[in-house]
Amino acid sequence: MPLSHDEIARFLKSVHPYDALPADALDQIVKQIEVWEVEENASVYELGHTLPGVFVIYEGQVEITDENGAVVSHLGLRNSFGERGLLRDGKAATKARAHTPSVLVVLPPDLVRSLIDNHDVVAKFFNRTRGDRSGPQRLAPSSIDVLMARNPATCP
Repeated sequence: MPLSHDEIARFLKSVHPYDALPADALDQIVKQIEVWEVEENASVYELGHTLPGVFVIYEGQVEITDENGAVVSHLGLRNSFGERGLLRDGKAATKARAHTPSVLVVLPPDLVRSLIDNHDVVAKFFNRTRGDRSGPQRLAPSSIDVLMARNPATCP
């Protein structure tokens, strides 16, 4: 199912963060993306493979599994995937398989990085840290005495 530039642009206008981009940026995206048609149960990418970009589901459903084969998520219309591995080292951190016949919009790596560098809304969308990683709001690097109450109330 070949998609026209207008259909792709209309679709991306309904997907965050692309809906918040200026029209000229959206035009540049449409010129650079690929559209993949993936059959039911076909692999989109395998764990550790070089990613061709960030995927956005135009039609269908995709199942994401981790290195142990456990299902991480079931994704549908307008969901994106592949960004974690792409932005880390360019390699897939998961495996993606089409759960149903699917049509995927693929934004190439250079385009994704350019959008992140030039548009705050895209940078915030793909920022997995959700704020300053060094601040006191992060619990992972906190010692246990910060998390525990000195004299916790207990009930026999």
